[in-house]
Amino acid sequence: MAIQKQNYVLGRGRLYFDDGEHGERYIGNTPEFNLSTATEFLEHFNSDEGLRNRDRNIVTQINYSGSFTTDHIGPENLAMLFMGEATTLTQTSLTGETDTFTAGVAYNWYQLGTDAANPAGKRQVSNVSVSADPSGTPVSATEGTDYELDAERGRLQVLEGGALDGVDFEVTYDVDATSRSVVVSGARQVTGKLRFVSANPEGAGDQRDYFMPNVTLSANGDFALKAESDWQAIPFSLEIAKTESAEAIYADGLPYTP
Repeated sequence: MAIQKQNYVLGRGRLYFDDGEHGERYIGNTPEFNLSTATEFLEHFNSDEGLRNRDRNIVTQINYSGSFTTDHIGPENLAMLFMGEATTLTQTSLTGETDTFTAGVAYNWYQLGTDAANPAGKRQVSNVSVSADPSGTPVSATEGTDYELDAERGRLQVLEGGALDGVDFEVTYDVDATSRSVVVSGARQVTGKLRFVSANPEGAGDQRDYFMPNVTLSANGDFALKAESDWQAIPFSLEIAKTESAEAIYADGLPYTP
């Protein structure tokens, strides 16, 4: 008896997302990618005599969905996680900026340059000068004795027993011209096209690529900023829908010559 050769597949491949504006972006390493199907039925039962028997079972609805996890923690993936935008923030050089803080608390950190336009604060500061009790008799503070400075992040820490401990203080500083990557959360629905390009180490004789022309991505689960033994990973869920001109899922084998 002839038996068809079995195709046992160990799945591997790369996942690409197209937001409709910039072509297909490689999402990065994806340890997991799953597709799910949920089917709803309308049943009919014949009750004329004896036991009630089901005589019809009609499919009324099919929902395609899925999920994937990526451990490529890039700005574009973070933007999808937070439904926001990934941008480059350009900081112009400034001189003589001044911030005033009330009743310095020992061991606490204070961020320089926060405002409505830049709530996270300035970065890369220089020529920092700190004075205690600016509204009374100002006293110059000394770095390493009265405060610690993280100039790259624009942060200052009050030291216990120093001139800033328990009193108001003022910080004057310059801001260097720099650029940095920034991801800002929002409410932008992430929709587009999703393509999975297979690279199976087993079952390679039937490499099959999956294309979904209409998906909606959303974050689904924890994003561990800190963990003892795991790599950071971002979990996503996806809803898959048809369009007016295309079906929900296409599973394409590689071309061959008949």
